[in-house]
Amino acid sequence: MLLERADRARGVPLARFLGCEVLAARDPQSASRYAVDAVLAAAPPPDVWWAHGAGSRTLDAVEAHTVTTRAGVLPVTGSKGTIGNAFECAALLDTALAVESLVRRELPPVGLLDRPDPALGALDPVLGGPRPLADGTTVLLTAFNQGRGAAAAGAALIATVTGTAEAEGEAPA
Repeated sequence: MLLERADRARGVPLARFLGCEVLAARDPQSASRYAVDAVLAAAPPPDVWWAHGAGSRTLDAVEAHTVTTRAGVLPVTGSKGTIGNAFECAALLDTALAVESLVRRELPPVGLLDRPDPALGALDPVLGGPRPLADGTTVLLTAFNQGRGAAAAGAALIATVTGTAEAEGEAPA
């Protein structure tokens, strides 16, 4: 993945970062709250959510509560069910997959999910097949890590780039 400043980019941009924050705190609730709040304060509201989906009932509940109380109920997807736990590079893989979904203009279904956990509250998971995305869609990405006595959380907001070569019928670079 190559990140470049817009005024220095030497290729066709596929997406743009509107905000990014990574924070550590004593507990996952605080870390996730601070990271998501920082990103949402600095950018427009998200249209869709790419969830980390740690696979832990506790961390999934923290993630769902953090996002839905701040951004509302959004169409949500995640890739953990299909790619598994990639440890330190999970957020990077999710970012690359989210950019690809923006380029394709469709949000893929949550990997290997047939029915969401009702304990997570009101969610709008993408199930069965992809959902179309409009040009200019913003994606909120969340990621969590819990260690011994500390937790880290990250959030980023990315958006499609309007007027790219791909949108004009050319292959992306």
